[in-house]
This record gives sequence, C-alpha cells and structure tokens, in this order.
Amino acid sequence: MAEDAASCRGCIFRWRFGFRRALYEQLFLKNEPLVVLVRNMLGIKGDGDVARVMRVFLDVDLRGTHKLDIETFFEYFGIEFSEYNKRAFRLLAFGDEQEDRTGRRGSSSSKRSSLSLKFDQFFVSMYNYGTLLHEALVRFAFDVMASGKEFCNRQDVIGLVSLLHSEKSRVRNTTDTLMGIMDPHNRDKVSFETFRKEERRLGSMLFPAFKLQKTLRAKVLGQRFWRKATKRRRKARMVGADLCREYTKVGRRSRASTRRNRVPRATVRMGLKEREKGRAGGGQAELAAPAAAALVVVARKKKPPIRPSSCSQRADECR
Repeated sequence: MAEDAASCRGCIFRWRFGFRRALYEQLFLKNEPLVVLVRNMLGIKGDGDVARVMRVFLDVDLRGTHKLDIETFFEYFGIEFSEYNKRAFRLLAFGDEQEDRTGRRGSSSSKRSSLSLKFDQFFVSMYNYGTLLHEALVRFAFDVMASGKEFCNRQDVIGLVSLLHSEKSRVRNTTDTLMGIMDPHNRDKVSFETFRKEERRLGSMLFPAFKLQKTLRAKVLGQRFWRKATKRRRKARMVGADLCREYTKVGRRSRASTRRNRVPRATVRMGLKEREKGRAGGGQAELAAPAAAALVVVARKKKPPIRPSSCSQRADECR
C-alpha cells in the first residue's frame, strides 16, 4: 500500500508540474543547504514554488545537462543581452562564490564569456533578485557599479556609464554630472550612504537595475508569483538578507558537519583487515576491533528489494 501511494504521488506530481518527482528529489530534496534555506529560512513548506522555478529551469535547459548558460537564459526569454545585464547577473549569481576564493565580491575572475548555473544557483539568484524591494535594489545598483567594493570612484562610474552609452562624449558628460552629485568635494570616493541619499537624482544609474527586475518578473512566472514570493520573504523577515550569502553560509556549515562526521579511511581499512583476520582465526581478531568491524558491516548492508506492484509498474515513468 505504501509503495502504491508513493507511485500515485509521483503521478500526481508529474501531472501538476510536468516532470518526474525523482528529478525534483535529485535537484532539490537531496541538496540539504537549499532545503534549509527554503524550508527553515524562507518558510516555504510546500513543493509549488520550488517546482515552478524548476520547471522554468528545465524548459530553458534544452540539452538536459542541468546546467544553464546565462546567454541561453536571456535569449530564451527575450531579455536584452547587454553588458549591464551580464554584469548584474554575474554579481547576483556568483558573487558569494567569488568571495570564497578572493575575499571580496565581484572579482575579476567573473569576467568570463560564458557562465553556467546549476539549479541551486539559479533558484537562489532568481528568488533573491525577484523579491528585492526598493532599498535592496538601490544597494544592488551600487554593487554593480562598485563591483562589490565598499566604495566606488570615478573609474567605476565611467565603467558603468560605458555599459549604458556608447558615445564617448556622452559617457564623459554623464560621468561629470554624476560625480558632481555624488562627490562634490572631488575626493574620488563615494560610499553607499552618499549614493542612497542622492538616489532620486541618479535615475540613469538606478533605472537598469529596476528595469531588469521588472522584465525578469514579467517573463519568469509572472508578476503575481513574485508579489506573493515578496510577501512571503517579508513575513519570514528575510527582506534585508542576501539570499546568495545566506545560502553560502548554510553550505559551509553543512560541509563542515559532514567532515566532522566522516569516518576516517584508515578506520574502515582497519575494520576490513580485522574482519578478514577474524574469519581466518575463528573470530578472535574481529572481537578486538568491534567498532571498526561494525562500521564495515553497516556500510556493506544491502537494502531489501522493493516488491513491484501493479500501480508502481504502470507509473514507473513518474518515479
């Protein structure tokens, strides 16, 4: 009966979302850090939100590699493949991964022609960016300009303006205007606090970040889905948190816990040797290392075979 019920749940899942539940388990349920972020931190208890985002991921992943090129994503949804959008998406999806290696976000290692996202990166980055409120979007626009640094200077502003305009004269004039607003004392150093205070006068620098979010929300699951997701994130008190950073922290803790609980290879090898000696010497040597021998027995214990049933046979594709 339990096997029949599990098979029927697989059928219902595939009917609702259009793909096998086994794939959902592989990409989501077996990823402990992602489950912790979704269930415990964001408070998403059901399968609906994650499964819908996964459906989008699988639709774009036409080759079935479970890795998604950013270029393919923008092309699939008809989003402008501009340098600003590429830079913004790199910072959003890979910023914390780069921080682990270089100590700061948005390092030069992100300047690659092609970047790929696994499902966990795709979900976290999309959910993070799609539910950002005004204050967080202003911060994101500053991070794009400053490449993740605490302060930005004239060269950072020139780099951002160059992504938005191609004419050199327009780039120079726009940069002079923006620096006059943000840095009237010519210190060549602008903090986020100054940027936030003058945001109403910096429309040209904020507009691309807001436009990209609006476009992604409209073309990926629709505005209604993201409004509900934003309310849920506010209810979970995760509005001011960077979900990419939080996911990285959870992953670190999970890997550290796995390393602490890992059985040393030497212990397992010792158990195997003692077990063989015990067989040859009447079992005396095996008693000398009971813990190691028990580890080997548990590791080699096979799971009982699952008895097929009529429902599970018919619904084999759904599992």
